[in-house]
Amino acid sequence: MTHRVVLSLLFVGAWLAGCGAQAADDVQTYTATYNAEAKGKEIGTAEFSVRYIPERSVYEFKSATMAKGFLKLAVPNPAVQRSEFRVTAAGLEPLEFWYEDGSRKGEGNVHLVFDWQRKVVTTNSKHGRKEFAIPPGALDAGTLQVALMHDLATTGKPGRYKLVDEDSVTDYVYQDQGDAKTSTGMGELTTHAFMQQRAGSNRVNWVWTVPQLKFLPARIEQRRDGEVNSAFTLTNVKGIPGS
Repeated sequence: MTHRVVLSLLFVGAWLAGCGAQAADDVQTYTATYNAEAKGKEIGTAEFSVRYIPERSVYEFKSATMAKGFLKLAVPNPAVQRSEFRVTAAGLEPLEFWYEDGSRKGEGNVHLVFDWQRKVVTTNSKHGRKEFAIPPGALDAGTLQVALMHDLATTGKPGRYKLVDEDSVTDYVYQDQGDAKTSTGMGELTTHAFMQQRAGSNRVNWVWTVPQLKFLPARIEQRRDGEVNSAFTLTNVKGIPGS
């Protein structure tokens, strides 16, 4: 395994970024920790948090996944995602997104800046600087999850979402997979599962959310061709009522 394993885990971990949004003007803040797995083996830990920054009237999510053992040699630093977004009458609007891949060279690092007056996003990565148009309601990896959890809390079902990455805008769709009991570091939890798939991809994410914990995910799996490649399992959460 290489640092690509951690990158894969960070992609899965985007599910966690904004869990617990309750209303358009009331995003749940929290800190949650997870065990990170690859091919069924524990390879590290992850911490995800959402906080409000009152002086700028914005929210921030941050995820940090730390490898352990021999994988830490390839990925010595935490792999970090961070997103800042605001709440408007039209919904959630991402402002900036940062990704640091945790490697020594940082060749996978990405920075997105959203300009909603012009309806464009500017991206900076190893591929250079790009600018392209984005539709109203487009989201980055963090604010997408805030929108998802808000929809689950208010309507009981997810919608269709458009995700902006370093060079494109892609549709994401979700399918309801029903209720389940899920084993975690906090014991067995009653969950409701959803399957997430990016249009045209053979890779899917499964997430088991906990309705009594504001739809915080208890477990997330990334699967390719039916095989579980990587996963997060909840071990602890602070800041959510009932946790």
